[in-house]
Amino acid sequence: MLQVNVEGGLAVAKGINEFGIMVVMSAFLLILSVVVIWTIIRRYMKITDRSINGQNESMQELIQISKLQNEKLEDIREGLSERTISQTKVIVESMLESDTEKTLRLLRSVRKENNIHDIPAVTEKVTRLMRNLSNRRYEALSQFTFHGRPLSVIIEEGWHKRVVDAMLKDLTMEENNGRAYTNISAIYEDILNNFYRAMKR
Repeated sequence: MLQVNVEGGLAVAKGINEFGIMVVMSAFLLILSVVVIWTIIRRYMKITDRSINGQNESMQELIQISKLQNEKLEDIREGLSERTISQTKVIVESMLESDTEKTLRLLRSVRKENNIHDIPAVTEKVTRLMRNLSNRRYEALSQFTFHGRPLSVIIEEGWHKRVVDAMLKDLTMEENNGRAYTNISAIYEDILNNFYRAMKR
């Protein structure tokens, strides 16, 4: 009787022991499966994120290239348009005609001053007046573009210095409005022709 009870107890203990090992092994396998699945999911998410980020960067580059192409096409369209060229020429021509009249008025005003024989003072004043006029002209021309460039960079640089030289030369001679108009107009015509040539470059 005692022998049977001992064997029965050993059988039960053995069953519990084996069942416990299976529980531990099952738990270990379950944890291992979760870790592997989580690792795979994280790796997939990283790959997906990199792919999306790469596509976003590519899209931004394509958008930038598209904008540049559109700007170039607009420049080409403007350059090929006879209307645009004509409008630009009319704008600049009217501005320089206005400057011609302003320059002649400045010349007459300076000539009427009593210190006309003070060459350094007259030179400084004429230079300052023409510099102010040219600065206003550059500012006005910068509001218009041709081939993507402001008109202020197309007109020859320092053009007012040529006008200053002509004004000072005229001031040293006897007053003659006809001669002054011819000389000043010729310089502005030359500036305008240089501008037309610069437009074609």
